[in-house]
Amino acid sequence: MRNTVLIVTSMLACGSAQAAEKFLDGAYGNEIGCIFARTGEYASAGMFELLNDEGILTDNTTCEFRGRATKKTFGFSHPIRCRSEEEIGAVETVDLLRSPQGYTVRFKDGIEWGPMPKCH
Repeated sequence: MRNTVLIVTSMLACGSAQAAEKFLDGAYGNEIGCIFARTGEYASAGMFELLNDEGILTDNTTCEFRGRATKKTFGFSHPIRCRSEEEIGAVETVDLLRSPQGYTVRFKDGIEWGPMPKCH
């Protein structure tokens, strides 16, 4: 289900009309995701991961944070809604696990993305 086109994701990385709650200390992602966070351009083929205060983006996913983050000893829990080209998923809560390597996103169904190091 977590598949969508990158074009849909640009609203999250570039900012949405509604101000997002600031709970992270910056953007996190792989090299391609961090370039996108800085420039707004996706000029490379390959796996794309980006986590920011507005959501989680990959080369085939758009997940938008809903509501407020809850601080935990391991990082945060946050309600999120993911969409694909064909469907919009239900709101669910994901865990954002903080480690020295960055953040790992853990969905309730056991799928994990990351770790995503801090973008510089």
